[in-house]
Amino acid sequence: MSPYKVAAFSVAVAVVMVRPMPAPSQDTITIETRLVLIDVIVRDDDGPVPGLGVDDFALFDNGRPRRIAVFDEIRDDDPAARELPAGIVSNRLDSQGREPAAATVILIDRINTDLDGQTYVLQEFNEFLESWPGRGRLAVYELRRELSVLHDYDSPLERLVARAAELAPEDALELRSADGIGGFESSEGNAGLDRQLAEFLGGRNENLAGRGFAGGVDRIGLSETARGGFEQFSRAQRGNAAAQLNARAVSTATALETIAYQLAGLRGRKNLVWLSGRFPFTFNPYRRTDLAEEVVPTTLALIERAGLALMAANIAVYPVNAGGGAASANSDRGAMQDVADRTGGRIAYDTNDIAGAIDDAVEDARVSYRLGFYPDGDGGDDGFHEIRIDVFHPDARVRHRAGYYGFDLDVSERLARSVPTVDLLRSPLDATAVGLTARAVPGADPGAFNLALLVALDDLNLVSTDGLWLGAIDVAMYFDPGEGREVSVLPIEQFPIRLNDEQLELARQTGFIVQKNLHTGSETGRLRIVVQDMTTGSAGSIWVPVGN
Repeated sequence: MSPYKVAAFSVAVAVVMVRPMPAPSQDTITIETRLVLIDVIVRDDDGPVPGLGVDDFALFDNGRPRRIAVFDEIRDDDPAARELPAGIVSNRLDSQGREPAAATVILIDRINTDLDGQTYVLQEFNEFLESWPGRGRLAVYELRRELSVLHDYDSPLERLVARAAELAPEDALELRSADGIGGFESSEGNAGLDRQLAEFLGGRNENLAGRGFAGGVDRIGLSETARGGFEQFSRAQRGNAAAQLNARAVSTATALETIAYQLAGLRGRKNLVWLSGRFPFTFNPYRRTDLAEEVVPTTLALIERAGLALMAANIAVYPVNAGGGAASANSDRGAMQDVADRTGGRIAYDTNDIAGAIDDAVEDARVSYRLGFYPDGDGGDDGFHEIRIDVFHPDARVRHRAGYYGFDLDVSERLARSVPTVDLLRSPLDATAVGLTARAVPGADPGAFNLALLVALDDLNLVSTDGLWLGAIDVAMYFDPGEGREVSVLPIEQFPIRLNDEQLELARQTGFIVQKNLHTGSETGRLRIVVQDMTTGSAGSIWVPVGN
């Protein structure tokens, strides 16, 4: 992204509720409720099980039965399109005006996968594409130091097949620098040493043993000076490896969080197929593990935030070992299993059929069930609530996220766990937790535009006080004129919301519109917009074409 500058835009602002908006569906989280939504997969020996009803399910919150207040069976059949007027864009509808019933993201993780693993993953990915019928909503992203889009949901399948055939392995310096190091990256007991050196010092390296060096330092009689040299070398090597591991953990957590924010507002099954050789991520970042001891505190906080975002968005993660049958370290399998169990996905660890593992995840999106319940006051804490769901169907196998965190978080803590606005502005993906629809039309003067931004009111947190419903949103924008020219940033603005009961009901049907008159100095470009709820940190973002 080009360097930012403060925009010299001329701006006039008004807030109104005038343009119709589709009525919220039954699975929408309504204002000031504590509705918990759980997406559930039910399979038997024949595959996904369709046609179940609410009476076929029993739901337990920390062992206590809950009444299922929201129930929906969701299939990945293409929903009816609602054609958008010319120039209108939405962060939840595709270019044909369809709201997806299911979504699958395939993440090709290059920063955590060696060359051999990438070679095998790309081979299997192309095999999957050869047999995939093109049904459902599929996106493909690549993770290097940053997340990039290889294929989005609206792109033709033929383009993805052509691009995938051209992909080649890439060397990841961050992984190569850490390869063979102890601690999180290895099961070596002498963590922190180069693997060959650790084996030599422990008397376990057969090549060195055959040359008379079995038994380690004491057997060969190293001097204190030599021993100190080994230790100094080990510390320097371990320090470099830890720095590279930290960099990979930051990139990984940032990517997972970005995907979580993109999928948060979509209904139906949301799958993330993570193709990787290493998994520097955990839902317990502060637990005393090698990972917790080898990355810096700010990275642990980022990992925690990403984990919360994945669970809140109901995203099922399918970790797939890029090594196939050539199993990686046991710590990787444990990390993979934990991520899958927490989110309701499945791991593919010791199989060579990576293409089949991808296909299984996509197949899981064919039929899912959304169950919602109200904690009835028992969710008023900040602890983790375990969810159990029983299904009254022969041979049923059930998967869903492990639970949810209580709602008793103050505003400062909630915002501390939300994504900073600047990250949302720079993200390659649109956030969808707050639904947005927008249009920019030319004004009377060259370079002048009128922006109408529609915000889905049911996605905001409003509090009832003295007969009024109160809330606030932050709106951040920048204008990109394209062709490598410098982008221009508008100051972040906060818009208060104050509605009585009658205005609230009207606004829920018509939407909440922020109107702005902009003078960009350029007749064409695109406007990046981020809207963030001030009390929850929930966000929506969107690209709006200007003058195109």
